Amino acid sequence: MELQNSLVRTCGYCGRENEDSARACAGCGTQFEHPSTVPPKPQLKPRRRWPDLRLRYAVYPVLLVLFYFLSLGPVLYFFSKVTTTTVAGAGPGMTTSVSVEFSGWLAVIYYPAFTLYSSQWGDSSYGRYLQWWIERRQGKH
Repeated sequence: MELQNSLVRTCGYCGRENEDSARACAGCGTQFEHPSTVPPKPQLKPRRRWPDLRLRYAVYPVLLVLFYFLSLGPVLYFFSKVTTTTVAGAGPGMTTSVSVEFSGWLAVIYYPAFTLYSSQWGDSSYGRYLQWWIERRQGKH
């Protein structure tokens, strides 16, 4: 008995063994698919977990804190009462004071934002941002 080194292709329809170079089954005539016509299986990429974790544990909390502090402006606009008082002074000028009144729940919820506003950061961008909302409430804008 002689050993053959050629590959064998088995027909999926009748089960007959054919030569590897055959284009159709010698027994039933079923056409074989060529390796070039068979689409390759898509390779699944391993899931990259680190970018997802960075996004979830770093970006979302930063966005939440940013939203919290920036939401104080519109809240002051809709839920506060702004009173402007102008008093004639003893000298040539006048003194104007602006008071902002708001409910107690607002002071509790936005305590960190009010603390930031009354600190040295009150004259920074955040203070100007809140002042812009208060001036809008007064009707200057």
